[in-house]
Amino acid sequence: MSDLNDVDLRLVRVFLAVVRNHGYSAAQTELNMTTATISHHMKTLESRLGFTLCTRGRGGFSLTPRGVQFLIAAERMLIAVDRFNSDIGELAGDLSGVLRIGAVDSALFEYASPFADILKRYNARDHATQILLDVIDGPECEKRIFEGELDVGFVCLPRKLKGLDYDLAYDERQELYCAKTHPLFDVPDDRIRLETLASLKIVSRNLWLHHEVERLSAFKPAALVNNIHAKATLVRTGDYAGFMPASFARQWVEAGELRPIRPADLGWVANYYVISKTGSIWSPIVKTFLEDVRQVLKARAQ
Repeated sequence: MSDLNDVDLRLVRVFLAVVRNHGYSAAQTELNMTTATISHHMKTLESRLGFTLCTRGRGGFSLTPRGVQFLIAAERMLIAVDRFNSDIGELAGDLSGVLRIGAVDSALFEYASPFADILKRYNARDHATQILLDVIDGPECEKRIFEGELDVGFVCLPRKLKGLDYDLAYDERQELYCAKTHPLFDVPDDRIRLETLASLKIVSRNLWLHHEVERLSAFKPAALVNNIHAKATLVRTGDYAGFMPASFARQWVEAGELRPIRPADLGWVANYYVISKTGSIWSPIVKTFLEDVRQVLKARAQ
């Protein structure tokens, strides 16, 4: 019986949890099931589908080619189910369903970020919304909003794409930092020459690679990362220098562990945006959440 309409939705959710956790054992906590029960559900699902979804062995957990295709279809199906539930909630006048949010890490952890205020405003409403928050990089967030997998994104990007709406949320000053064990930590800014900066080991973030490296006249970075915590870790070793948001680095600056290098001429401002798909017909949940976004940003601007 391979028709998806005949597959128990609960079994599909078990499958997705197993994939998210990369195996049966790791999925126990999320599902609140024993490994034996998970295995039984997976065998039942595979029996109904008529093909094998995954393999387990010495090489670890992996999806079969058909399992990969089923994963894509299952994720799309659950998005449709969640949207159906949201539509039913609208008919009943309720804010119920799922709100999918994607955000870059720094948009959540910076002092200047309005994200917590926005979420607090939304949670003050009478709602039964399940919020799914994924911490991902900017391009992935854009891609998933385009494809309908996410409703709203909080990103910091050096460019904008057609087909998405970008509402300016706030801006954050970016400065070049080094740690107290770095050779430049105790050198006054007026004695640090650009030629010296060009020879530094720089840690850069993939998306901002050209923007950051060109400011220092460096040809390539010594290290590449894809999140702000990885960058901070490498900078704090004392072996690298790297640009970071000033409010994010403040905790280490105040503790005497980091210092900005020539902030007056090397610092720059990055814009953070709330993004959504242009022309979308929003569910009540998304419309309400975006209204709360606008109200919080308006209050901050005033």
